[in-house]
Amino acid sequence: MKKSLTNLCAICLGLLFSSLSQAEYQNPTETDFYKYATGQDSDFETREAERQKQQSLATFARAFQILSEKADKTKPIAVSDYSEEWKLNEARAKIKFDKPHYFIGELERVKVAGREVRMIFKSSDGKGVTVYPYFIQAVFAEVNGTKQMVSTIRDVDYAAKFDAGENFMMLCDRAYPKNIEGCLMFTEEDMR
Repeated sequence: MKKSLTNLCAICLGLLFSSLSQAEYQNPTETDFYKYATGQDSDFETREAERQKQQSLATFARAFQILSEKADKTKPIAVSDYSEEWKLNEARAKIKFDKPHYFIGELERVKVAGREVRMIFKSSDGKGVTVYPYFIQAVFAEVNGTKQMVSTIRDVDYAAKFDAGENFMMLCDRAYPKNIEGCLMFTEEDMR
């Protein structure tokens, strides 16, 4: 038994050394990092930007999938009317709005506080409802005759594109009496 273990160890060590000897040595000056750092790789930034774009598209798509699977599939709730449900029965409203919902509303104004973007939507009481967009938002464009998500942008860049009076459909994570949070925003144009 001792001899067979010795033979087995010898075989394993032989395989290890043969695989190590076959491993290819890469000159440090041929790595992507070295080429980028020394200015020899002009495509590095392009590849990195494309990688980040694909990663942000996947993040947005995952957020949409998770929220839409959990969302109430009834008709979208008008932001202007939603505050009334909180006035009638807060306990019932808390249970109802503690899960994703679709909302529709008209933008009244945009505010920024620190790093948080706040989109204020018109409400029936005239005080507005604060909507907090998800940190990245989709950019849609027509590709081959169909509307497709082509990129994503930061929430602040997204909010900067709109003025009062724009109408939105939103898929939001949860809602409170005067706040709706974690919203994926879609304009009327996006829906066509």
